[in-house]
Amino acid sequence: MTAPKPSPTTPNSRKSSQRHIGFFEFFFGLVKFLLTVGPTFVRYKDKLFYDASPKKDSIGRYLEKNAELYSDRPALIFEEKTWSFKEYNEEVNRLANFLISLGIKKGDIFVVFMENRPEMLFCLGAAAKIGASASMINFRLRGKALHHCITIAPCKAVIVGEEVVDIFEGIKADLSLADETPLLLMTDIRQNPIPEGYYDLKKIMATVSMENPPTTADITTHDSFAYVFTSGTTGMPKAAYQYHRSWIRAGHFVGKGMLKITSRDRFYVCLPFFHTNLTKLAWSIAHVCGAAIVMTRKFSASRFWDDVRKYQATAFNYVGELCTYLVNQPESDNDTNHSITRMVGNGLRPDIFSSFKNRFNVNKVIELYGASESDVTFINAFGLEGTIGFNIASKFVLAQYDIDNDELVRDDNGFLIKAKKGEPGILLGEAKKSIEITGYTSKEATEKKMIYDAFEKGDRWFNTGDMLRNIGFGHHEFVDRMGDTFRWKGENVSTMEIEKVANSFPQVEQSTAYGIKFGDGDGRIGMLALLPKVTLESFDFEQFGRLLVSSLPAYAVPRFLRITAEFELTPTLKIKKNPLRDEGYDLEKINDALFVILPDDKKYQPLTPQLYQEINGGKYRF
Repeated sequence: MTAPKPSPTTPNSRKSSQRHIGFFEFFFGLVKFLLTVGPTFVRYKDKLFYDASPKKDSIGRYLEKNAELYSDRPALIFEEKTWSFKEYNEEVNRLANFLISLGIKKGDIFVVFMENRPEMLFCLGAAAKIGASASMINFRLRGKALHHCITIAPCKAVIVGEEVVDIFEGIKADLSLADETPLLLMTDIRQNPIPEGYYDLKKIMATVSMENPPTTADITTHDSFAYVFTSGTTGMPKAAYQYHRSWIRAGHFVGKGMLKITSRDRFYVCLPFFHTNLTKLAWSIAHVCGAAIVMTRKFSASRFWDDVRKYQATAFNYVGELCTYLVNQPESDNDTNHSITRMVGNGLRPDIFSSFKNRFNVNKVIELYGASESDVTFINAFGLEGTIGFNIASKFVLAQYDIDNDELVRDDNGFLIKAKKGEPGILLGEAKKSIEITGYTSKEATEKKMIYDAFEKGDRWFNTGDMLRNIGFGHHEFVDRMGDTFRWKGENVSTMEIEKVANSFPQVEQSTAYGIKFGDGDGRIGMLALLPKVTLESFDFEQFGRLLVSSLPAYAVPRFLRITAEFELTPTLKIKKNPLRDEGYDLEKINDALFVILPDDKKYQPLTPQLYQEINGGKYRF
């Protein structure tokens, strides 16, 4: 059945008014782009775009080349310790050679579960040299989600950081690991003795050869080196392959081409290395170009610029929320007293693009769009405000989308309809061959994202689930993320994961989770609407709150709760989330009972008018 034509405007847009690129804006941006990047395109043309042939190029080759070219220059700086490129390569080799001695080979998987620290890069480098995949687990996960990610595919070893070993111990008995699967503890500050059943990995590495392993010669650009996890419609995180080709492309095109990173630069990294923003962007940019990575354990808005000054960093990578937190800090005479000249990342809000650049005097901002499971990429190469830029070397289409019924629009012949210029549409990436998409480790999960016979018989497209708008001259604006995920605190949150936990509570009949606009932040804070089985007076809000807090990562806990008598449904019996998103937690718009979990609390309490005003006034930091 043909769906109705979608409205030209969409809820939850990142910008209330549509952005349009004019000719002169495009022309001057193009001139600037060609003057700065043109020579790089010529020089690195063979490295920028790869065909489908298995070229003998890999991450491991870059690490080994860097150990010779930049032998004594800093490769990795963490707290008070520095590793040169030679020393970094040697640490990677020690781990790789040990893992090889355990029988780990090309195509195998080993789990990495630790907080942000240099050893994560040792693990990624070792996987890249062996041809294995390091399964990079989010260290914030708990319970079922953690269990799911660790067991998503059979692993040959588990590397656990000392700082999270107690969390791992809580689920270890349920993992059903093979008896021969070694548990390798990566010590940190050695506060506690090595638990029974674990090997001291650092102690072992100190005895292993630091020579380059022979396996590097067998790796190609089309091999994977890591799994990263993204939330999706299954309700649990899905693992997406990360390939050597993407790492190399990012390093050359963005690092050398766009940012002009050299071995004299220091690249500041305060985000966790289980994200693609780090694994195939920050790491590749720095180490393709021979620059040092300055790593911190976690992001701190109040400490950010002090760290930059301390380590004399010249560039950094971001997610949008990071920039929002920095802008929201009190202005200081020191705001321009730093060495940062370039930044790269995704999700920078259009309304703070210029204010961020001007306040902190950052010369170049490179905004990107990409997804963990897809090779479709956009880059704001011209540095224009309010755009994710143009598409890089992949065929894509924006398809019309019916927001009210949560489905793609089809014509009378059953084919999808392309969105017009200025009209929002769902981004689809062409996937004639498997090599043209990254995909998930689960073939079933990848297949669910595929659309066959979309615009003509025999075609095949990958549905990103993201809504973009063509704003002119090949440039695009990110509109919103549709479907069953939203972003909060820089994390993808699965609404189905929240709903599964909520629906397991005996007093809940049905629930639906969604993200709502909150304050000046870039992401969406979680909200849950539910239909109870009992009266409002009988509902146990304390136990319900404790269930959500104990079962979900902190960023996924829905902070606002709405108790309703009925849900508005689509013709296919799906709950309509858009009206709920639009109303948010606005007391003036909603007659239903509303509740909130305040920061550092575990119980839902009534959202009173006074509490409503205090929240909107910024009294509480969610």
